[in-house]
Amino acid sequence: MGLDMYVYRIKKLTDEEIKEMTGMIKDDAEDQYDILAIPQEVKDSGEYAQILSILRPVRMKQNYYDYSKIRKDCGFLENWELYAFGFSPEAVLFTVHHLERYVIPFEEIREELPEDKHGAKRKIFEIWKSRPENREKKARPEDIRKMDAGYEIAVIESEKNVSISTEDIREKYTITKEEDFLCCSIESGAYWRKDYPLQDRIYEVSPYTIENCGYYPLTDEMAEVINDNLRKEGAPALEAGDGEVLVYHEWY
Repeated sequence: MGLDMYVYRIKKLTDEEIKEMTGMIKDDAEDQYDILAIPQEVKDSGEYAQILSILRPVRMKQNYYDYSKIRKDCGFLENWELYAFGFSPEAVLFTVHHLERYVIPFEEIREELPEDKHGAKRKIFEIWKSRPENREKKARPEDIRKMDAGYEIAVIESEKNVSISTEDIREKYTITKEEDFLCCSIESGAYWRKDYPLQDRIYEVSPYTIENCGYYPLTDEMAEVINDNLRKEGAPALEAGDGEVLVYHEWY
């Protein structure tokens, strides 16, 4: 894990592209047309609010893992967290976590927390992890939730893995649904890995509260910071082409 920073070129889809994609499997359309496709129901989340005017609706098919059947066939309990995390042409690796949840009361957080929620979660995690009894425990800072009495941390008490062949996934454990997506074309423009000084400079001039996995159109000030960094790296500056919008994106 760690910080991945991107600049993408995004653009509205044409009527012809939408016609060709309609009815396709979403993953196939993403590969064939280089598109960003998000479910309609998340369109109002902060991650996509800044690019809604560029997204157009497309009805496609989406494949889902049949987690209920996987749980039943593998003997996993319903209250255990199950997700896919390893992929190869031959198999998909699933992991299941037995979680116990602990709450840190507000009064135990004596240090000032960062204003952005991701920074606050990391700080709370550091405070919790600093306790001797928690040093060997496994938890994820991104899963911390603010509750009525304090901050809840989900701790992984036990873990199991199971590998299922791609043939069995396709024949036994796949559910296909038709759904509406909001889409645009997307193309990579620049990438940095764990460049925290650059991230800090972008944050200093950004008018947005940048969220993990969000897409943010570059302002002139953000573009200046990014292009100055590219020039120092010996790379050409980025400019938006006809109909394109340059957007900043983080994943960690």
